[in-house]
Amino acid sequence: MTRTFAQVIRARRREMGLSQEQFAALLGEGVRQSEVSRLERGNVLMPRRERLQRIAEVIDVPVGELLMLTSWAEADAGAPDAPVQGEPRPALAAESADGLRDAIHEVVDRMRAAAERTRHILEESDATGAVSQGPRD
Repeated sequence: MTRTFAQVIRARRREMGLSQEQFAALLGEGVRQSEVSRLERGNVLMPRRERLQRIAEVIDVPVGELLMLTSWAEADAGAPDAPVQGEPRPALAAESADGLRDAIHEVVDRMRAAAERTRHILEESDATGAVSQGPRD
């Protein structure tokens, strides 16, 4: 199941036991609770690159993984299925050294593709300032 960026952020903040105010304070000086609320309601589809990187740091999830957990990776054909946090990751099926090597190459290829998609999304975010459905604060 792929979740939205808003759902992932809200779920992780709650797992960490933080209020929106506390989360905003961790994101940095000048970040208000209302901005966290807008993120969690889906009013901001993708924050600017710097804010996205800071959110990833605060919730302790790499940016690429954060994007893969959300619907941002879903739009790309051939995107690997990313497990939802808390769900077990699929085991690599390898009956021999060759099978293991093939499985590792498949994972590396998927990670490279995900990294390329992440780079493209971040460049688009930099070019547009943000992908938003509402006015910016």
